[in-house]
Amino acid sequence: ATLRIIGTNNRVQMTLMALEGHYGTLTAFVITRVAPKVCHLVEFSIKPLSLHRLVPFDQAALDAAPVGTLRMSGAFTLGQMHAWVGACFPDVPPKLPEGESVRYMFESTFVGTLVTAEYSKGEAVFRGHNLSVLALIKDVVAKEASTAKAKVDVKSPLIDDGTVLH
Repeated sequence: ATLRIIGTNNRVQMTLMALEGHYGTLTAFVITRVAPKVCHLVEFSIKPLSLHRLVPFDQAALDAAPVGTLRMSGAFTLGQMHAWVGACFPDVPPKLPEGESVRYMFESTFVGTLVTAEYSKGEAVFRGHNLSVLALIKDVVAKEASTAKAKVDVKSPLIDDGTVLH
């Protein structure tokens, strides 16, 4: 799509809605009006679970509703799993936190469901209220692990009655 600004306006603001599970890069070329003409390339990474935000870990909030669990194990490092979780969710710091394990909680800004990621070397556990989110995590991590030629075994998700199917 092309957006051309007519008149004396020199600013534009756009609001876009991403769909869960669809990801890629949004690329915009911004061309100045004055001479010399200059083109700026602006890129925005859209993550598969881009409608989630990092929130403080709250076990009581997670336990308040039925939860599905996805377990992964294999020959992967803590840094690899951290990168794979970062490929799924926004707000994951690029630098690996100190310690032997990492624990994050994310909240859907669209439906309000929660998902947690707890991982260490060779093991990862994802718990969430929404089975679609767990399926997306499984797909993205499997794809990233395949690219890195890392072996990852996915245990069948354990599902509590009432887990949300979106």
